[in-house]
Amino acid sequence: MFEQGRRIAHDLASRGHGEPYDVEIQAVGLGGITLVAIPAELFLELGESIRGAAGPDVVVLGYTNGYLGYLPAAQTPPTYETLVSPVQLKR
Repeated sequence: MFEQGRRIAHDLASRGHGEPYDVEIQAVGLGGITLVAIPAELFLELGESIRGAAGPDVVVLGYTNGYLGYLPAAQTPPTYETLVSPVQLKR
């Protein structure tokens, strides 16, 4: 699967998919809970870091208002998901 990710990443790069993406992230308070809606599939570390920074009454939702693809955390090692993600993280 890793090699498949490398091939997909190479194909995407050769097509010039290096332009920045604009995505909308929404947050709404409902009673004592805040919902944070992100249009991607977040890696666990990233969702937990959002919750850690925002507080325990925050629920992070993925796959909302569109779908960007995988959204890895900056420290995530190369995997199939990081290679096929359209998101380039600066390390």
